[in-house]
Amino acid sequence: MKIKILAGFLCLLLVIPAFALAAEGNIMVTLQMDGREEQIEFACTHGDEMVFIGQYGVYTWKPGDSGATSYVWEDGYTTEIETNAQTGESMSRLRENLAIFSKDGETYLISAVVEMSSWDSEIIGPSICRIVLEGSTARLEEVDGSEVDWELLTDWDDDMPSLKPMTNAAYVDGVLYGTAFIEPSIRPVSIPVDGSSANICESVANEEIFLPYKDDKLVVAHVDYEQEAIVWAIWDPATDDTEELAAVGLENFSEPMGFAYDEQSDLLYYVDNGCVMALDLYTGALQKVAGMPLQMHDMIGCFSAMLGDYYVLAMEDGSIAARSVNSESTAVEHQ
Repeated sequence: MKIKILAGFLCLLLVIPAFALAAEGNIMVTLQMDGREEQIEFACTHGDEMVFIGQYGVYTWKPGDSGATSYVWEDGYTTEIETNAQTGESMSRLRENLAIFSKDGETYLISAVVEMSSWDSEIIGPSICRIVLEGSTARLEEVDGSEVDWELLTDWDDDMPSLKPMTNAAYVDGVLYGTAFIEPSIRPVSIPVDGSSANICESVANEEIFLPYKDDKLVVAHVDYEQEAIVWAIWDPATDDTEELAAVGLENFSEPMGFAYDEQSDLLYYVDNGCVMALDLYTGALQKVAGMPLQMHDMIGCFSAMLGDYYVLAMEDGSIAARSVNSESTAVEHQ
């Protein structure tokens, strides 16, 4: 798929990161590139570690590491510039990433190539690309025949498209499930990887929380204003069945963000009112498990995950906080 666009020129620099590591159980990491503050575009778990796609590079990190491991892009991500020797006109190529997910021990990006020149611009793709890490380099390896339909997630304004990213992406039986902003709100969407049309998941279209669970299912939740509660459920995309679970009163929440399900403990973790909270989806029982002194504005665009006993929150500005969830657990009674 080729889409005509008008775009400005962007050049990415690949440099080496520096990190700061705090005491065990209470970790703060600052992702930087040669003194430049990094911006995290995407993050996801890969086995026992996290993979971060940044503005200037790609990194892996897990609690216990003295710092993150950085990889320089071998090809396919940095800006390439070609100049016509006769006319002097130049063409640049840059990748635009739209989603990240893990499958069968591999990490993948949904990625498009943006071609820009002084007279024309276009986007080629998007397609699925495997992230290959070898030595100190990283490269994107396009999966054959993997072009995906992104029309549902594309806005048009006078022939100028804007491709929107998918968040909380989960791969289930050849389909990507996640969320994206589709007027007038964030909506759950499904995108087959065989090029078939993307769709809004109509049976769970009103759910406001949508994230990977276990057994190829997803956690969904919405506010029920009659009950004055957040109602949690498990959705099975294979059967389109929804199993309603606990309803937890709104008075138990302030500004919850950064939801991450942990299969080992079968609990849902998130940050609220300066604390990492653990929620039993079946009983609605709540526990305060660690401190996380962050304000809501700090967590805009955040990525969250459970790695072993650690809840990890990676902010868009390149800072990463990790808290042990087993050090200071306190049960919370419903109000």
